[in-house]
Amino acid sequence: MRDTATDSCNYDPTTGNATGTGTPDTPPPAQAPTSCSSDWQGCPGYQPPASAGSGFADLGPDCGGITARLGACPSERGAAGTTAAQVEQSAILAGLILGGEIAGPVISALGIGALGGAAEDVVYRGLAEGENPAEGLTARAPGATDVSPISHVAGKVASPWISTTKSLAIATTKYGKFGVVGIDLSRVSSEIADISGGFPETPGMFSNWAAADQEVLIRDFVPPEAIFYP
Repeated sequence: MRDTATDSCNYDPTTGNATGTGTPDTPPPAQAPTSCSSDWQGCPGYQPPASAGSGFADLGPDCGGITARLGACPSERGAAGTTAAQVEQSAILAGLILGGEIAGPVISALGIGALGGAAEDVVYRGLAEGENPAEGLTARAPGATDVSPISHVAGKVASPWISTTKSLAIATTKYGKFGVVGIDLSRVSSEIADISGGFPETPGMFSNWAAADQEVLIRDFVPPEAIFYP
């Protein structure tokens, strides 16, 4: 290998001598080729492989290191077993770990306007007994129009609202007995009521409940394509 940045590939195959500083990067005279190739380290024009040692060359540009290990590469969006929401969440996590290093190429490629906006598009639900995510999630009384969000929180049984939370921890620890799913709100077409701040116009117990659970309500139905396992 060369000793300094100014060393060059200067082996003379006709004389068997090497000139310049440092140790020449070419083979010994008995094995020396007749010219210096840019494929050899130390010769003019040599460049190391861009993905050398990364193991992620097949995942496309803007994919390497922790970005790839967390499954946040743009090329992984829609891959088998991976939902768009999961890739977006991986990108968010990678962005937090890297202190914004991937905010440009990866976040832009995923179509996320801001990290906060992407996080608000995902909520979680602790499944009720008998709920089957593969069939979607259906409210107890889909189509009902006379039930307000506060009535639902108060315990109205015949409600068109489906309770979810912005917090995976709350969904898991308080309501996760029968499993927990994530919901990509961008794939939900029905009405969504964010009551995670409670009911400021009606303070009291029900408002406190909604705020404590960081609750978000979805009307009538959640389609299976909006559901993923966090």
